[in-house]
Amino acid sequence: MNWSRFQHRSSSILGRSTGRQLFRRSLMMLLLLVVLGGHGTAQLSGQQPGAIDPAVPQGEPQDPNDIPTIVRLEVDQKELSLSESRRVAQLQVIGFSEEEEPYDLTDQVKYDATPKGIASFSMGGFVAAQSNGETELHIRFADDKTMNQPLELVVPIEVSGIPEGRLRVNQIGTVGGLNGFTADRWSLLVVDISNSTGEPVKLMVTSTYEFDSSIQFGRRFTVPSYSHRTISYPIRVPAYEDLLKLLGKEEKADGVKEALTLDLRSALYRGWDEDKQLIPASGGKRFHFTGIRCDPEKPLTGVLSEPDLGARERERERLNKGSLEEDPPDPVIHLMQAIRRDQGMGNITYPLSSRPPPSSAIAMIAVDQLVISGNRLLDDTAGLLAVRDWLYAGGRLWIMLDKTGMELPERLLGDQFGMHLVDEVPLYELVITETGDDREPLVRLFDEPGMKPAMLSRVALENQEVTHRVGKWPVACWQRVGQGEVLFTTLSMDAWVQPMSVGDGVNITRPLKSLGKRFLQDRQAQVVDQQQLRPFVAEKIGYSIISRSHVTWVLVALCMVLSGVGVFYQRQGKLEKLAIAGPLLALIAAIYLGVQGASSRYLVPSMAAEVQWIEADPGTNQVHVSGIAAVYNQAPSETKMGAKYGGVFWPDFEGLEGVSARIIWTDLGQWHWEQLRLPDGVRQMPFSAAVTLDSALSVHCRFGPQGLVGDFSLGPFNDLSDALLVSPGGKRLAVTIEEGRIVNTTPLPRGRYFQNNVLSDEQQRRAMIYQEILEPETPHERSFPRQQVLLGWSNRVDVGFRFPDQQEHVGAALVAIPVALQRTPLGEAFQVPSAALSFRAMPDPLNGGISTAYDNVNGVWISNFTQARMTWLRFQLPSEVLPAEIEQAVVIVDINAVGRNLDIAGWAGDEIRSLGVVEAPQGPVTFKLDQRDFLQPDSDGGFWLGVRVSGELQPSPGRPALDWTIRDVSLSINGRRVGAEDESSSPTGVDR
Repeated sequence: MNWSRFQHRSSSILGRSTGRQLFRRSLMMLLLLVVLGGHGTAQLSGQQPGAIDPAVPQGEPQDPNDIPTIVRLEVDQKELSLSESRRVAQLQVIGFSEEEEPYDLTDQVKYDATPKGIASFSMGGFVAAQSNGETELHIRFADDKTMNQPLELVVPIEVSGIPEGRLRVNQIGTVGGLNGFTADRWSLLVVDISNSTGEPVKLMVTSTYEFDSSIQFGRRFTVPSYSHRTISYPIRVPAYEDLLKLLGKEEKADGVKEALTLDLRSALYRGWDEDKQLIPASGGKRFHFTGIRCDPEKPLTGVLSEPDLGARERERERLNKGSLEEDPPDPVIHLMQAIRRDQGMGNITYPLSSRPPPSSAIAMIAVDQLVISGNRLLDDTAGLLAVRDWLYAGGRLWIMLDKTGMELPERLLGDQFGMHLVDEVPLYELVITETGDDREPLVRLFDEPGMKPAMLSRVALENQEVTHRVGKWPVACWQRVGQGEVLFTTLSMDAWVQPMSVGDGVNITRPLKSLGKRFLQDRQAQVVDQQQLRPFVAEKIGYSIISRSHVTWVLVALCMVLSGVGVFYQRQGKLEKLAIAGPLLALIAAIYLGVQGASSRYLVPSMAAEVQWIEADPGTNQVHVSGIAAVYNQAPSETKMGAKYGGVFWPDFEGLEGVSARIIWTDLGQWHWEQLRLPDGVRQMPFSAAVTLDSALSVHCRFGPQGLVGDFSLGPFNDLSDALLVSPGGKRLAVTIEEGRIVNTTPLPRGRYFQNNVLSDEQQRRAMIYQEILEPETPHERSFPRQQVLLGWSNRVDVGFRFPDQQEHVGAALVAIPVALQRTPLGEAFQVPSAALSFRAMPDPLNGGISTAYDNVNGVWISNFTQARMTWLRFQLPSEVLPAEIEQAVVIVDINAVGRNLDIAGWAGDEIRSLGVVEAPQGPVTFKLDQRDFLQPDSDGGFWLGVRVSGELQPSPGRPALDWTIRDVSLSINGRRVGAEDESSSPTGVDR
């Protein structure tokens, strides 16, 4: 079966008319009558749609692929009159081809009404009365199979006799957004209300878990008169271990986490204030009860494709069959399920289906990856901002450019989307090659009769990482955005998969397998973990409550007084009285400290502190902010904490078990706590938020005679202090800033983060964070930075959080801004500091063997060797100084090699020459190299250096050989940029 056939498997509902289909539509209409008519009265009993108005020729429902060019539309009812006795009617829309053949387009057209709120529309052509009035139903058929312009019909609708004052709850506490719920994350619930009264109604919905009703999640909103409104509101799922405890379940012995059903209890109130009134559920019940599925499988994958008008009816059919395991109708879901199965993950994906896109990033936290294969976000500004913030916070996004085109990613990524469409071409034969894969490439043929060709959107790239190509054109490329990553594909889906020989599934090809493996990785961990910031923010508040020096001096004084009293009693021969005086003096000191502590506690005002981590992206003014906030209360108080610009924080509820509180959303990004009473003392809260700055952050540097110099635009962070220029691998330069310019840089060794030797208390706290980021305990955890960045401390940025009764709000922000390197002018001298030169261990240029003394994967030197070793290193010069002539190199080797020689060697042509030797080195050893013949870079800008540690100079029989260890090797280069200017760049990306 070919892919085009698979792509329209959903034709089961678009196939030829049958008696069973007519029965199903009639049954659906009857159900709507029961629901809308109230209490089991079906006013249209026995009345068939065809008996209401004259019928038009009955067209045959068709697979959209089989519909020819449509030249005109007809509808079986020219106008509609609805009332209390006839609340539902059914339309049939027929399209006629150039040969006057009729086709049933009832499920293919789009329905809209002006004004809204008079009648509602659903699949199958059903029209239901909502409130009294007149409206016009616009029926539109826009397809490439129409003549020139979209076809449109207008059907007048008059609704009368509908009782006033009805507020209808269509759904409440049901899943929303991408439908994904997983432990320890946020997700969305939905409430759907129709208001047929003549007045707007203020409502509040709250939902809580049946097993733990201490925290309620809710939303305040208004439903205008004669209107219908669907509102979403976030809910937080507890951690999996807490869920098991609350549900009275035990973890399985094999460690497998099973899916859980979480029962919800929701209430709807009229009004927002204390006098709000409960609106009972059906049957006079106080609450509405629903259930959600909590999926422990991670990562979770969401799919955002084009709206599918038939999705709701098809899902209803699948539910009626009692199974949700059948093949989904969306080919993209088929594709993602196949990729997840190949990677050994669960089969479940989370499509948006007919639900509106999430309007905030908090609604997307549940998913780790998102696939966009349609343009439904184009007209949804809130949805675009939500996806962008989710991506910046570490999400993984796949954009299928052959389905979205270029406008959606341009609006989503702004100036960061450096990609341009050249043209679109059909391919009947193609070969997909993968970077770094030496196996036979995949050849695909699309030349069989009736088979559609694969479509390729040929694009020109800027700095994206290309992993797959067809010819010279990229078909899959990657781009880092904030802390997340985007995969772009330009080749239609049928080229990436092969249909199964049996059934309607697909088999993924080898190129798609490698894409899936990378795309389905877990979300990138935060560079600065919120746990790492807890001690920092605690000291921001706790340090000023009572000083350690004060306590120390009190204890010293106590010891001195005790000594004096002891000497006094000893001289009087009454030393036994010290047993009474000692405890008494200690009690006095304790009382003094207690009084001082209490007075100090109430002298320090209630305050809040934040420590923020901000990682900027070039070319955009949107940044993602995460970190820890701490709140100090002098006395217990009820708090109205909340947010006004978006973002979310979650208080530490330790010690607050049994508290009854609720978090209420009042608008997009605005929320607050109600009835939350915090005790006195300090309480910490992790947070995350998206912030839009007035302008983009930028740092521009170039290599000059004095090293790295440049200027920057830091917006609200112009007061940057303790700044570092950090390169991949953690090498760093201390930065001197004068009048908004970087005027000097100083290399810093491992373990050093500041130029000054005596550190203030604040610098000591900052050093702890620097160490966590740049020198983690395990080298494989070092993922920051991926490019050179300017890293420094500044005042916090306002993220719109509101804390309780705070007289003082302090904080700090650690900011990382990518450095844009500019070319050194031709003929100008330059100095490249060691932090800007990365290196790798390479095979010996003559015999090919590679040393094991350096670990390229983790970027560390291996310790405690006893044998002689020659290790060849290749340092890569920045492209901004190439082509270059090197005049001098300075090598610093931090080594412990007692009883051995350290030899630095150079390589030119077929000759290897020693450039410097040091005997029995201990600690940092400096070599200044000026032998120009052995200092010139290779054709790709690589500088080769050999580091040789000899055998023992004076070995002793019977004694184990002394070991040696290289701790670090650094290189700085002085040279001059030479040659002709080369402005050429590859239009098709960078292979990695």
